Amino acid sequence: MPVSKKIFLITHLSSLLLCYESVAYAHTTSNITYAKKTYDTSLPFNVSNEYPNNKTSFFASLLYIQPYSNNLQYATFVSGTQPYYQSWHYQSIQPSYHPAFELGFNYAITHTPYSAGINWLHLNSNDSSSKQASRNTDLTTVEFVGPPYEMSPPVFGIKHVDSKVNFDYNNVLLNGSKLVDFDSHIQARFFGGINVLKLNQTVTTTFSDYAGCPATPYSYPLPPDPSFSFQTENLSKYFGAGPDLGVSVHYKIKSGFGLMGDFLGMISAGTIQAQDNFTSTSARLTTLGIGTSHQQITTPNTTQVVLGADAKLGIFYNYQGTTIPDLTIELGYRLATYANAISTINPNTLVQPGTVVTTPEFSTGTMAIVSTDARTRPFSFNGPFLNIKIAIA
Repeated sequence: MPVSKKIFLITHLSSLLLCYESVAYAHTTSNITYAKKTYDTSLPFNVSNEYPNNKTSFFASLLYIQPYSNNLQYATFVSGTQPYYQSWHYQSIQPSYHPAFELGFNYAITHTPYSAGINWLHLNSNDSSSKQASRNTDLTTVEFVGPPYEMSPPVFGIKHVDSKVNFDYNNVLLNGSKLVDFDSHIQARFFGGINVLKLNQTVTTTFSDYAGCPATPYSYPLPPDPSFSFQTENLSKYFGAGPDLGVSVHYKIKSGFGLMGDFLGMISAGTIQAQDNFTSTSARLTTLGIGTSHQQITTPNTTQVVLGADAKLGIFYNYQGTTIPDLTIELGYRLATYANAISTINPNTLVQPGTVVTTPEFSTGTMAIVSTDARTRPFSFNGPFLNIKIAIA
């Protein structure tokens, strides 16, 4: 065979072999399954739909919480045989549990683990307490109630006290968050942003029922005074804002049930205002033509830094159906505390009674102050909560 024909045949066979190998390779690769992410072809540009658990949601919480501050001691009740067997019993308001609510919205940035949300928690509560002492005026077995800063003989005649406290608490959170799915069971949302805290406390205490007091070696006698009333109103107002940082963890068990826990730490800086108002009436004041006496202790508004922590622990149930695409119900216990969020002013000592009738005294409607005391106090609350969250795609 001529050389030219051999070259032609070899070239032709090589081309056929290359075509066969290309077809075989194409046939082989068409059956390969790659461990790659799936793509939603209905989305433009084949955007990856890899964060199906990050959904826009609304939620509402009902809380049944007990607020508390450590400045709720309003009087001292004294009883027993004088002067060697008397007993002092501090009287303090014990707040009960009150309903509160929280509303929130979380907007998920589509096809990413990120979202932004806003929460508002509100509580407005009122609690009260009172104490009635025996109207007996015999000094050997006398009972009486008086303010913690004034327990001298002229208050031996005060037999009744009422006190009430109002807490007005609001906390707003503006946060961004990132969702992390560790596996099919554990999901965590890390968040941070700005918190806005507004907290007002008002404690109002009224002393009344003045049954009179016999003379003592340290004071002159005081007759009964049905018109006697002495009211103190202690106000504390705080408004501030600052950063916060937290995490929310959900652990799925099975059948939609699981465990959940949240923790949030925050710090805010703002303005705190405190004042103590005194309003009194008595026969002595009426005789002097005063009628009602108004006195006040105030402090300048100051900048206050408040540290806070808020935690929740509970269980949850998640339901996904046709009519309700994604519903989560959470039930658990919540507690929070804020350091230095309340400021109070009180008289520290008053002018001591004398043996002449002109001496100014608490029992005659006069707050004759020797010194005062101002302190910052914590605020806290705790109690169960029920949270309902509806997520949308």
